[in-house]
Amino acid sequence: MASSTNNKTSTSPGSTTVTTPSSKKPCYVRDYIAQLDRDFLLVLVLEYFDESLVLLKRYMCWQLTDIFYKIQNSREYGFKEEDLSPKMKKIHRNWSRADYLIYEHFNRTLWDKIAREGEDFFNELARFKEINQMTSRFCDVTVVKNSTADKRFGASRWNDEFVIDGKFCGVLNTRHLHSLKRMHVEELRKNGVNMPWPKWLGPPPKKPADKKQPQPQSKPAEKQKPKPPVKRTVTVKRIKSSKKRRH
Repeated sequence: MASSTNNKTSTSPGSTTVTTPSSKKPCYVRDYIAQLDRDFLLVLVLEYFDESLVLLKRYMCWQLTDIFYKIQNSREYGFKEEDLSPKMKKIHRNWSRADYLIYEHFNRTLWDKIAREGEDFFNELARFKEINQMTSRFCDVTVVKNSTADKRFGASRWNDEFVIDGKFCGVLNTRHLHSLKRMHVEELRKNGVNMPWPKWLGPPPKKPADKKQPQPQSKPAEKQKPKPPVKRTVTVKRIKSSKKRRH
């Protein structure tokens, strides 16, 4: 039976055999990491999410607005404050050896790539963090007050001039996971899957009103063309009188 905690990070990119005994050999894990390196130009590291996004922006030639994000459903975990003993850390490392090796590899290569970007990278990183926080605060006020105001940011060496408005804030505040699940259920029902609408997805979409088929209109009666008048001829016959004319 497969474990739900053993090397879960390594199964996400597609490996289904990292939990087998042979997969725990260092040579297998190294080959697997080399394959991931060939498949992915960049792997984002959650602990350095902003750094990863700015690097992705540079690779993709994007604008700052393409990597803006808003933190949602974030909270502190109390158990993270507990300091595990060296013995427990060693046990966990042996249990998820592939995960540790993958994380350490991509964490190291992330900073290698950042180092090749030069000192200008950290200036852009600082500007991105500042504007991203300003945008989040602006969108919080805009959505609550249903405001139509906008906020303009000037151009810099890292971005063109751009404007944040209510439409942009609506996209930024979207709960994307919730929206994806809603779209998935809608598509299933559209394709004929008989399933009730989950209440936690909110109200179901309204069914489109049935369009009435237009009734064929009867052709108007053709106007009868007036008949041409009948030509009548009158024959006048001159009758000679038998009476003699008087002189």
